[in-house]
Parts: sequence; C-alpha cells; structure tokens
Amino acid sequence: MELTAVMTVVGVIALGMGIGFKNILYHYQHDAVRQDIRHYGNTVLREINREMGLAEKIEDDHFNGYSRLKIYYAEESLVPDVVITASIDDGVYFNGERPLAGSLKLPTDGRYRGENKRYVLMGDFDVERHVDVRTNLKKFSDAFFHVNLKLELKSHVYTDGRSVKEEFPFFRTSFMSRSYLASL
Repeated sequence: MELTAVMTVVGVIALGMGIGFKNILYHYQHDAVRQDIRHYGNTVLREINREMGLAEKIEDDHFNGYSRLKIYYAEESLVPDVVITASIDDGVYFNGERPLAGSLKLPTDGRYRGENKRYVLMGDFDVERHVDVRTNLKKFSDAFFHVNLKLELKSHVYTDGRSVKEEFPFFRTSFMSRSYLASL
C-alpha cells in the first residue's frame, strides 16, 4: 500500500516536472528567435541612419512593395552611392548586399527555426519624408525621414495546428545633417 502511494506521488511529480520543463524550453527557444529578430532590426536601422547621415541628397520610391532609397553623398552626383532595398525572404539590402559587408542576414535560418517551427519574414519597409505645414521650416523638415521596419515571426510550435504571427516594429527618425547644411 505504501509503495503504491509513493509511486503515485513520484509519478505525479515527474509528470508535472516534464510539463514544466517543456514550457520552459519552448519559451527559451522562442525568446532566442525574438532576440535575433530584435538584433537584426536595430542593426539595420542603425546602418540606414548612418548612411542617411552621410547623404546630401536622397531619392525615395517603391520597388516590389517596399521603399527603396537612393542615397547620394554629393548633391551633383547622378548615380547613387548607396541603394537600399528590401525583400520579403532576404531582408534589407545595401547595394545588393546584406548589411555589414554581407555578414548580417535576416534571421530566417538557425536554431529553433525552419520546417514546422518558426519562420521569420520581412513584413514592411517604409521610408517617408517628414512633412511640416510651416513653410519657413521646409528646408529643415525636408532633411527628416521616418524609417519604419516591420519583421514578422510565424510560429507553428505548440499551437494546435494554427499559425501564430507576431510583428516586431522598428522605427527611427533620421536627420540628414549634410543635406540640411548644404541647403543653407
């Protein structure tokens, strides 16, 4: 009788620890992927901000559903020095290369990602000029850009067959100091 009671108590404790460990492991894996996404988004915005700070002229348009920036280091230049584009599967590109001389990649591959686990995608990349209604501040407001980057994480882990989507928005306002000083 006592042996049966001990085995029942030990079994219940083992079951509880197994379920608890499974949840801890899931949250650790999910947080590791989230951290990679945050690192990528912040690093890309920092690089875009750096390039925009060096620019004397910027042209913006849309290409494949995302913003495209053409950055000119000299006002009179006809060919852009840097072209920043985006792709849903590959993230942001600087002159056709990944950021940081090709070493920073959208975290689509890696631990805890892949088939029937977690997928990382580019959600949105939008760059807008700042608009100010005060005409005396036109030159100043033309030197401001708002950069929006949205990354998505689709999870298929412990979701009962459903896909759960998380969005990670990144926002930065960039001031083109060289452009503003050149316009004075």
